[in-house]
This record gives sequence, C-alpha cells and structure tokens, in this order.
Amino acid sequence: MLFAMAMVMPDQLIGQMVSQCQVEQLVHRGQVSVVYRAQQLRPNRPVAITVFLLPETLSPLAYQRFRTRFLQEMPSLTTLRHAQLLPLYGYGEWEDLLYVITPYRSEGSLKSQLAQQGAYSLAKTVTILEQVTSGLEYAHRHGKLHGALSPTHIVVAGDDTLQVAGLGLLQLLARRDILPIAEPAQHILTLAGVPLVSPNYMAPEYRQGHALSIRSDVYSLGVILLELLTGSPLPRAANPLDALQQNATLPLPLKEVLLQTLATAPRQRLQRVSDLLGAWLSAVEQVQAP
Repeated sequence: MLFAMAMVMPDQLIGQMVSQCQVEQLVHRGQVSVVYRAQQLRPNRPVAITVFLLPETLSPLAYQRFRTRFLQEMPSLTTLRHAQLLPLYGYGEWEDLLYVITPYRSEGSLKSQLAQQGAYSLAKTVTILEQVTSGLEYAHRHGKLHGALSPTHIVVAGDDTLQVAGLGLLQLLARRDILPIAEPAQHILTLAGVPLVSPNYMAPEYRQGHALSIRSDVYSLGVILLELLTGSPLPRAANPLDALQQNATLPLPLKEVLLQTLATAPRQRLQRVSDLLGAWLSAVEQVQAP
C-alpha cells in the first residue's frame, strides 16, 4: 500500500484517467497535498484534482483510520451548494491515493491579490466580507466549520466573485484519533506533520487543543480583515491581537470590531460571522461619515 510522500512523484498522475478526468499537468506540490489540472469528460470542463500526501511512517492501521474518516466526511461535503463555496465535484481513491475533485480556478486567491496590490479600501473589504460570510453562514447552518480559513482559501472565481475553499480539510487531515498527540502544540499538525495553514489564522482555543466552533471561523476572518487593512500578511510568529493593539493607524471603530473578533476567549468574540459583517458595516459607515 502507498503511504509515503516521496512515493507520490510529481508526474505520477499526469496522463492518467482518474474518475473520468484526464490528468494534464501538475499545478502545485505542497507538504500536505499535490494539485493537478485535469479535463473532466462528462460534463466537459476543467477541474482540479487534489491528492493528499501522507507520511511514510504512517502505519496501515492509521491509514485505514484516515481512509474511513475520508469516506465518511466526503459525502456531506459534496451536497453543499452555494455561490460563495468552492464546490466539491467528487472524491475517490486511485491506487491507494485519496483525492478530491473541484473546479479548476486559475484566477488566484486573496493571498495572491494581497501580495500584488497591498492594502484594500474599506469598500473592498466590505465586498470581500459580504461574500465570505455568505458562504460561511451557509456552511455553518449545515453543520460545517472551516477552522483554517486564510487568504489562500478564498479563491477568485471570475470577475469579483470569491469562493471559500478547503471547507472540512482541517478536520479531515487532523492527527486527532489517528496519530498520538504528545503535547498541545501537535494538535494543529496535519497527518503530514505540518499545519494546514500558518497558526496565525487558527483560533487560540484550537491551538490549545480544544474543539472548533463557529467563533473559530469568526477569529480567522478577523485576522484576514486585519491583513487586508494593513496590506501585508502577519509574520508567522506574530500574535494577531498584539499586532492589532500595537497598530496606531486604524480608525477606532474598525479597531473596536477587530478587538471583539480577535478576543482570546471564544465567549468574548462576536458569535457568528453574520454578526461580524453587521458590526463591520456599521464601523465602516462611522469612519466614512462626514
């Protein structure tokens, strides 16, 4: 059985037929997954196939636990349909490699946009927040949490349309119940031995080994808003709340909303992403008032 990262060669799937999809090229190779561009035959459309990487030290028992989790979680994710969520077209197993199929997006992500243009206008932050909260509210109503939302997971789907990607990945790839967790710091690691995203975007309660909640996604959105306003990602070791408190340029109404969003204790945060949107709209209106 294939477990090793090293055994997943970059060109391993190129030219292969995977679930009625002709794999054409390697798009991205990371520590957690490999992404390929493919052409689906029915319907005829470009798609992305993401193959999950597992460490060579993973035992057959641990692999079977991961496989079971994968097959249990995927069906409910395929039923989610919302304009602001990247849809999951399908999933499966190819020669012991587990994969998911999603639309192919070549327009980049909020991360690439942020790197190109720097700080966003207040009007643009509203546009972004309206779309992201719409998708997340839908997911939350259907019992799904993100937990690792970052600019990388907000993809451009054409024009100014944004979609939230990676829903359910944090829970899918978590070590919990598959590999031992010797200390709290290991809680944020995936099966591949690395965090899914920079720990900056993960809520404090999750980093400390506690369960995710809707308020965890509120926290991640607060970090993203702070980066949109400042025009650059936070340093990997930075504490978002400290960075906010040390920022002397943000208008007070915006800062007050972010303080409620980035509170260390979940009970002290805004409770839903729609609450964050409402508070943000009010704060922006105050800042822009003559």
